[in-house]
Amino acid sequence: MVHQRGPTTLLAKRGQIVGLANLPGNVRLSIRQIAAITNVTLSTCADIIQLSTLQRLQTQIQDPGSEKNLCPTATARKGSNQALTEEEKQRVISLALRDAATCRKPLHKLITESGLNICSTTLSNILAADGIHRRRPTQKLFLTVRAKAVRLEWALKYRNLNFQKVLFTDECQFEASTSRSSHAKGVLRRAGEAYLPQNLDRRFPRGSTNVLGRNYVWL
Repeated sequence: MVHQRGPTTLLAKRGQIVGLANLPGNVRLSIRQIAAITNVTLSTCADIIQLSTLQRLQTQIQDPGSEKNLCPTATARKGSNQALTEEEKQRVISLALRDAATCRKPLHKLITESGLNICSTTLSNILAADGIHRRRPTQKLFLTVRAKAVRLEWALKYRNLNFQKVLFTDECQFEASTSRSSHAKGVLRRAGEAYLPQNLDRRFPRGSTNVLGRNYVWL
């Protein structure tokens, strides 16, 4: 079927084009002549004539000037030709927000993992329709009042302990170069989800570490 683009040509003008295209053989006009007479672009004239021929086969009305043979096909309803089903959309959305690793992956990586035959633009549009955009990760929060109180309680509890027999370790993050290069800039998330654990940037500036992640082992 021919898909109409831009403003739809008026029915009267369509009838004129089809009528000129179906003149008897001795006075038959070329499409270029029809376009010049009707002041309609050459491609539009060709589309209207072709569509009229196809409509005649479907309606079984032999008169090419019949209204049913001139009316353009209805514009596709929104969502009737979607690339993915609703179930597939929800599956790829759940994948994008699954954890801290996946929400940082570029779109083409998510498409590969999902096994769907779509392009990055289609996936971006699906996520945007659900309010999901690539955003800068939120900086990890510093100590809250409660966290300070817990640390003070711990310090008071072990203030007389001989720490020469205690080994402290920090929970540091290490990434291979290949893993780091696979990350996209920012995280995929909805508005209002900035402080979910997977959307936080766990690294402090200038290499400082988080005291909350410190462990200790008794020797």
